Amino acid sequence: MVWECFPPPFVKEGKEAGLIPLSKIKPIAEPCDKQGLTTRAKHDELKHPKILMMNEPTIKDGFIELGIFEKDKNAWTSSRELSRVFEKEHKDVIRQIRATIEQCEHGFGQRNFTPSSYFNSQNKKQPEFLMTRKGFSLVAMGFTGEKAMGFKVAYIEAFENMLQLIETRILSKEGYKEMCSAIAHNLGLSNHLFAEEANMVNKVVLGMTSKDFREANGLKHGETPRDILVKDRLIQLDSAQRLNAKLIVADIHFDERKRILETNFFVGGNE
Repeated sequence: MVWECFPPPFVKEGKEAGLIPLSKIKPIAEPCDKQGLTTRAKHDELKHPKILMMNEPTIKDGFIELGIFEKDKNAWTSSRELSRVFEKEHKDVIRQIRATIEQCEHGFGQRNFTPSSYFNSQNKKQPEFLMTRKGFSLVAMGFTGEKAMGFKVAYIEAFENMLQLIETRILSKEGYKEMCSAIAHNLGLSNHLFAEEANMVNKVVLGMTSKDFREANGLKHGETPRDILVKDRLIQLDSAQRLNAKLIVADIHFDERKRILETNFFVGGNE
């Protein structure tokens, strides 16, 4: 007999009638399938699919597991990703999307669905659709089943997290502008001054300069450290930039500002 690895049911110890000492309890076996999954385990897998175990997203990579990505400061996914995750024929997903668009108000359809294309394994151009969170919600309404419900919940939460990340990314850029404005109005317009302040903040929050960070992480031309930072680190970077701006305006010396930032934020990228 194959034995299940779950712990035995919890039984209280004591002398009361009907209670059995734990030392007398024998493990209860539950039949497993060929993959070692019991009926209970398979039920849990349906309710909580493995794909729900996701890493934190970045602007560059998005949620890889669900194919959610950033485009034009919004979160999107594709019909191919829905086909893959929900285990449906892509042509059927395309058909459902087109039917959904036809039933929507014209402006809504344009804002939340975008025709696109890709090349298949035979190098043939094939149609697909990109959709926002709202577009996905309408299309996914028709997906049924216990496993489908788990994936729908995962998508909704991932979309929310991605949108929060995008908003944080935008705010962090504004924080940099605020710091640059403080430098220009209080320290001067020399490029050296801007680079010195930016390097100081990046070393405090990221552990290295922006240039070194790009090289260490293989970022391409036009990509910045913000594109591969998770939300919490983006918030740290934004807060450090804004605090440094206030300290510059208050005429605090560079070394003292650096000490204050190191006291308030993680140093060297350590969690």
